[in-house]
Amino acid sequence: MTKEIWVEHPTDTEGTSFTKFEISNFGRLKIYNHLSPNGRITEGTLVRGVPSYIYKIYRPAPERDQQKLDEAVEKYQEARRMVTKFRYQPLKLAHYKKERDKLKEKKKKLTQKVAKKREHSVVLIIHRLVAEYFLEKPAEKDKIFVIHKDFDKKNNHVDNLAWASQDEISARHSQQPKLLLHKFKRQLYNIPQPPRNMKLSENDVLYIKKRLKKDDKIEKLAQRFGVAHSTIKNIRDGKTWKNVKLVEDLLDEREK
Repeated sequence: MTKEIWVEHPTDTEGTSFTKFEISNFGRLKIYNHLSPNGRITEGTLVRGVPSYIYKIYRPAPERDQQKLDEAVEKYQEARRMVTKFRYQPLKLAHYKKERDKLKEKKKKLTQKVAKKREHSVVLIIHRLVAEYFLEKPAEKDKIFVIHKDFDKKNNHVDNLAWASQDEISARHSQQPKLLLHKFKRQLYNIPQPPRNMKLSENDVLYIKKRLKKDDKIEKLAQRFGVAHSTIKNIRDGKTWKNVKLVEDLLDEREK
């Protein structure tokens, strides 16, 4: 039986409690931080059906934005001092209270803006890490993708992974178990195959655009309507059916 081997994956941990990450040839990820100094194996989460681990790093804010925030904080603190100083003088107190509240709101917005600019997401895709560390680099330059031999995206053991080209991925597409099962059911129950070049109606296009907004897969929509993947992509990119628009898109155009 193959022994599990762990290697450290150098990655950005700025502004986090993480100290390091390790990946194994069994497709497992181990994280180290102040809560788990000896490491903890994590299953992560699924990103488009692929096991991954997402975490956030925090870099220093742009100097100009940080300077604006510091100035806003200083002015807000000064306004608070004035409120305390003139608490027995109604007219001045009302003025500085109004100024304080205005500066408080400005400080809040700038704080949110700076926090957003400091925050960056890092995504570790498990099967790619396993391939990069434990699979021999292919001689063919076009083999830049990693496939799961058994089509199970959750099985990230090194023995189940291989480098592949786009052509190889396309050739494997029709051999996916789900597609083969779908084809078998059609034959078993004598379900007719929809025509490949079936024309789309406006209602079809509206439905497609609505589902695309919900991040439905292009392949799924193409199969449903019996059209090529490029047909759905052209609708998504606005190359075709530009005149057919969803209600929310029409409302957005009016507001602009």
